[in-house]
Amino acid sequence: MLKPMKNICMYRRLYLPLSETFIYEQITNMTEYYPHVFYRELLAESASFPFSTLIPYRDLETTIKHFYAHNIRLIYARFGTGGLQMLPVKQATNLPMLTSFHGYDVSRKAETFIEDYTAKLPELFMKGEMFTVVCEHMRNRLMNLGCPSHKIVVLKSGIDLDKFPFHPKAPAKKDEIDILSVGRLTEKKGMNILILAFARIAEKYPNSRLTIIGDGEERVNLESLIEKLQLHGRVKLVGKKSHSEVREHLMNCDLFSIASLTGSDGNEEGIPNVLMEALAVGRVVVSSAHAGIPELIHHGETGYLVPEKDVDALSAMLIYAIEHQSEWIQLAEKGRRKVEQEHDIRKQVRKLEQVFTHLINSPQKEDET
Repeated sequence: MLKPMKNICMYRRLYLPLSETFIYEQITNMTEYYPHVFYRELLAESASFPFSTLIPYRDLETTIKHFYAHNIRLIYARFGTGGLQMLPVKQATNLPMLTSFHGYDVSRKAETFIEDYTAKLPELFMKGEMFTVVCEHMRNRLMNLGCPSHKIVVLKSGIDLDKFPFHPKAPAKKDEIDILSVGRLTEKKGMNILILAFARIAEKYPNSRLTIIGDGEERVNLESLIEKLQLHGRVKLVGKKSHSEVREHLMNCDLFSIASLTGSDGNEEGIPNVLMEALAVGRVVVSSAHAGIPELIHHGETGYLVPEKDVDALSAMLIYAIEHQSEWIQLAEKGRRKVEQEHDIRKQVRKLEQVFTHLINSPQKEDET
């Protein structure tokens, strides 16, 4: 007989962008806890993430009634912005609250969503019981913002390894290399750097191709850059794709590359999940050494790393990867092993549920403010 699951609240302001498949994988792989998912805006993309208990956040009173009616045991707020938005609920119910940080929420970019965001974080750090980050780099960033170190847990993102079977690529013709990149078309993804680097690849290997999956505010600028470099037809911006479509592109490409960088507003990545997916299927990765990425990509072992914003280094490393295909299989095997050890969604969700249990079983202090 199955043990009944305990109810918790998971809050995400937007349910759910295609870029946040990692959140969906997390809630659908819980076995001890059942999340009642609260949101403020239901995106059209949510059709890709069906879930039986999606609840619009209306007001504090209605939310509290739902909590009591369903014996909600804990609040799990996604992103620092979500933690601030759920503080009134936490204070009204005195439930333990766990808040996850992922990237933009340790930068000034979060001011877009909540005015005086960074000025309000001390209250969240004081009243919230615990905070998760996806890498050691982000742990340090959160501590710099004032979060007590003893409240921070590094909980790495995970992927469903069954959906990304290991299938290393056979050697390819140097002049017909297919390079893939996936990410929102925003400044911190560095797609302009990648396109500039690819222009040099194209000079040496005229039949090579670069496909970029994703959309965003930089699309027009990137299209102009492609035209300026006369790469039309060689570089394709194919827009947003479903998770299964991304997987298909990963299986078909020869190399995977991203050029993430620290944005002008301080916006950073954690560790992009698509890197884990690329390693899982056995693709060789060429990436910038940005934020938490070096915790996953070890240069010369699980992939190749270059400095941020360095077009010369990125193009040279891509050419190196193309010309040293004898190294691919060893890189692929070590990359897959790394993901199996540290980024298996089921293992990571078990760790998350252990954090839930610890918080629920710890005595809660009454709000003294």
